[in-house]
This record gives sequence, C-alpha cells and structure tokens, in this order.
Amino acid sequence: MISVSGLSTTYGLPGLRTGWVYGAPQVAEAGAERTCLTSITDSVLCEALACSAPDRHEDYVRAYHRL
Repeated sequence: MISVSGLSTTYGLPGLRTGWVYGAPQVAEAGAERTCLTSITDSVLCEALACSAPDRHEDYVRAYHRL
C-alpha cells in the first residue's frame, strides 16, 4: 500500500505541484527516481515555497476557514 498527497490538496496551493509518497521504501524510491519522467520539472522557487508550506500550516488553515 502507498499513500500519495500533495500541496494542492492538503494546503490549497495548486500552483505548487509538489507532493509526497509514503509506502515501502523501495516503492517510494522507485517513484522518486521516475518523477522527471512523469511531470514537468518544478522550478527552484516552487520547491522553496513548497518546503516552507508545512511550517505555515496554521496560517493556511486560518485563511481557509476565513473563506
């Protein structure tokens, strides 16, 4: 079994096409190795913003609830 999610679903950040996979190490590693074959390369800016999103989780939740 594997679980896949991303920032567009979890944080409402659809422009940041970044996510994660959780599962058996060999499956996750094989997926990571093939990422460049299945998507357009993310920019350095998108990756930097994606890395900071979990740190601002509460801010995103508050903004979502205000909407």
